[in-house]
Amino acid sequence: MRKIKILFIIALLVITLAACGQKSAIQSATGASAQQNRTIEDALDSAGITYEMINEANHNRPDTDIPEGYKVYNLIDKDGKNYFMVLNNNFEVVVLMDSDENIIWGEL
Repeated sequence: MRKIKILFIIALLVITLAACGQKSAIQSATGASAQQNRTIEDALDSAGITYEMINEANHNRPDTDIPEGYKVYNLIDKDGKNYFMVLNNNFEVVVLMDSDENIIWGEL
């Protein structure tokens, strides 16, 4: 019985550590810290964007002049709508645009 309790406690500890160590999709795509991730998520929430997928925009970039060093990411929501998110060097959201490059949050 004692061995079962010990195994149960170890299993709970492993599950807890695994859950705490997971990165969000934004953190994985951008390399942002947990605090920077919260700031990015807040900007997306205030713009009403709930994304399903995020990746760096290497080929499909907006035609708008993006300052050098800023990174552009494609966001795709559950309905398949595309958005652009521009982050500065400090992982702060500068602007959020729809697929037609209309600014819906922030400014360049």
